[in-house]
Amino acid sequence: MMRGPSTPCGDVRAELAGDSDLTIMRPRTRPNGEPCEVEVRWVIYHMLEHFAGHFGQILLLQHARQALGVGDASGR
Repeated sequence: MMRGPSTPCGDVRAELAGDSDLTIMRPRTRPNGEPCEVEVRWVIYHMLEHFAGHFGQILLLQHARQALGVGDASGR
């Protein structure tokens, strides 16, 4: 578990460093009904990749709004 306040990236690095749970294979069922196994490390990587993509999109929209002079970046 994560403990105490600190930077989010620092918490994640501390929690995941050397954690053997990352290599555990988890069973999943694909949308077509076919069973498969995925590694926990793979799931975390792709969740972070997905989050980073959306964060980048949000930043682009904020910069576009600022360049057009539409409101401020906080959405007011």
